[in-house]
Amino acid sequence: MSSKRKTQAAVIPERLQRAVRNGSVFHAYLMEGPRGETASLAQAFAAAVLCSRQDGSVCGNCVSCRQIRDGVSPYIFQVRTLEESDEDLGEEKKTGKKAKPKDSGKIRDKQIEDVIERSRGNALGSSRIITIIEQADTITPRGQNRLLKVLEEPPEGMMMILMTENSEGLLETIRSRCQLVRPAGNGEELPDEGNAFLKRAVAAAAGMLAGVPAADLWKEIEYFSDTREKAMHFAETAQLFYRDLILYGETGREDLLALRAYAPEIREAAESTGRAAAIQAAEACERAVRDLKAIVSMKHALRYMMFDIQLYRGVNRGDNK
Repeated sequence: MSSKRKTQAAVIPERLQRAVRNGSVFHAYLMEGPRGETASLAQAFAAAVLCSRQDGSVCGNCVSCRQIRDGVSPYIFQVRTLEESDEDLGEEKKTGKKAKPKDSGKIRDKQIEDVIERSRGNALGSSRIITIIEQADTITPRGQNRLLKVLEEPPEGMMMILMTENSEGLLETIRSRCQLVRPAGNGEELPDEGNAFLKRAVAAAAGMLAGVPAADLWKEIEYFSDTREKAMHFAETAQLFYRDLILYGETGREDLLALRAYAPEIREAAESTGRAAAIQAAEACERAVRDLKAIVSMKHALRYMMFDIQLYRGVNRGDNK
């Protein structure tokens, strides 16, 4: 099913453009924010991934871009809630049967089964089959657990974009398997994987878990608490680092890492850090993100996060199970 929904043009963040240029597009993205903005970005990014230029932009002239423009791309599949599904509306017109009220406003298990079946093979021969799931937080618990299995062992050529206004409605294990993207409404980009910010954020996250003295990290806390957006991005980056550490420890696969450019740092941390400490560190980051959303003092939120991580490291020292 291709989408004919039209959205205004979105600015594709540089880190996503670079992923297309470098051939390092991740298998799953979680786009959180106002529905119109995430829908626009998801469509633009999907078009850039399929565009023949492969430079991170959308040329608008190649076969793929024309298909997407006309709403007939065979490589993009849209999954929507029952009340918005063109398929169900068409079926209702044919049969005269109305959708069950209990399914209204939700992604049904059958839709997730279709996504899973499609991910198992690429009969169309494209290098990418892209599935965009709107309002992903409405997927049932059963559906989310089924989807998780695909995200844990993604088939070649699969790419999935989950859209939501409330990422906490998704399983933590699903969130940890996706790269988080938040559209910037003003067109400005958050610090990303190619600049000094991310390098510094990863170093600070690794330092907190490695037991670098708190006094030596004050300067970093000051730097990351310069603005709320910056503090939020640091906490999310640190959480991503710890989740990658856990994932690498469980699978040993670098190709599944969200921060693949920092695989050496992740490997080193995995060898010296217990799994329990890494899990608790990721949870500390998630609490910091919630505190920052609740307008808690930026410095306090990051300091508490740092203290918690170092405490967990001490309690779980040597636990590599």
